[in-house]
Amino acid sequence: MTVPRAIVALIAGVLAAIGVAEVSAADPNYPAEIASIKSAVYEPGLNAQKKVQKIQTILAMYESQGTTTTTPTTTSSTTTTPTTTTTPTTTTTTTSTTTTPAGCAVSTPNVPDGPDGSGGCFPGPSNTGPTGNLTAYTGPCTITAPTVIDSKVVNCDLNVKTTGLQITNSRVNGAVLADTADTTSSFTIDHSLIDGHDSRGFACINCGVGYRHFTLNADEITGTNRGAYCITDCTIKDTWVHGTDLEPSPTNTAHASGFRVEQHTTLTHDTIACDYNGPNPSGDLGCSADISGYADFAPIHDNTIQDNLLMANEGNGYCAYGGDTQKKPYSGDRSNATNIVFKDNVWQRGSTGKCGSYGPITSFNSNRSGDVWQNNRWDDGSPVPPAD
Repeated sequence: MTVPRAIVALIAGVLAAIGVAEVSAADPNYPAEIASIKSAVYEPGLNAQKKVQKIQTILAMYESQGTTTTTPTTTSSTTTTPTTTTTPTTTTTTTSTTTTPAGCAVSTPNVPDGPDGSGGCFPGPSNTGPTGNLTAYTGPCTITAPTVIDSKVVNCDLNVKTTGLQITNSRVNGAVLADTADTTSSFTIDHSLIDGHDSRGFACINCGVGYRHFTLNADEITGTNRGAYCITDCTIKDTWVHGTDLEPSPTNTAHASGFRVEQHTTLTHDTIACDYNGPNPSGDLGCSADISGYADFAPIHDNTIQDNLLMANEGNGYCAYGGDTQKKPYSGDRSNATNIVFKDNVWQRGSTGKCGSYGPITSFNSNRSGDVWQNNRWDDGSPVPPAD
């Protein structure tokens, strides 16, 4: 059973208007769309405006799935039959259906919450961020000593000036940042939500998570101009970044990205979207890529990007940068664009058929020392070529 999108949209509008919903998901056929919307409505600490924004994000995610579940020529409608060898086609989409885990909230592969083709589910609304009751955080916003923040709602930017900060099962209405010149501070964020929307509903600038020695696990990051910026030594795993937002001001020329990486960054099994599509009153406002990395401030090297889902957006130039962008201050550094690994990632084709406006990736140089391009594929199973 699939509820028509018009009905889903109507329900979403009602839920957003009243701010609270009394709905039941007891029916095993209850559509995932409504379950996700219910979760957004009941999410603690979310005001009415942000409920609307999150519901719109959820609807946009399901819109991107199209009508694949009702396509009459698709053999995946018999997903309860384990023997897919009777399918004569050579498309690899059947491979994903054979490894569909029972626990995925969405049956469509290669979308947030959907099967990842390897027996797991890509990060999305159902498996990232906090759960349960959260209480108000009353501690300092500048962290100068090892601190544990667990099951809290933090209503400020956290300025990290220490090692040993741990944020677990919490919601941060703001950023988590160390100073860009701070080379010693470190922190971990686990199963938490980072929401960068300001009081007007726009994203903060240069916010999200940054900049050195941090680990993110099973987090949701939304409402930022970039989800996370790693200068060096960062691990981001099982995390969902989406809801990119920029202030539509004639003087704002910011370029957004899902993650920006420079050195010694590992991105593993994340769902990564830079999904801002306007308005653009300055003529120079929008998304650069899901994953950006160019040598403006330092050479780009020693980064591993593996098992991720790169979300399509026609507002992106490309969906990823490979580190070898030319005419940057550090483009000529001998270490630039070395030891860059892209392996086992999935690119959505999207409306352009190539993830972004121009293509899936640019400035990856397979001739540079240590660079690896292996088993990267489109969401239809066909290979994604490197852009040398």
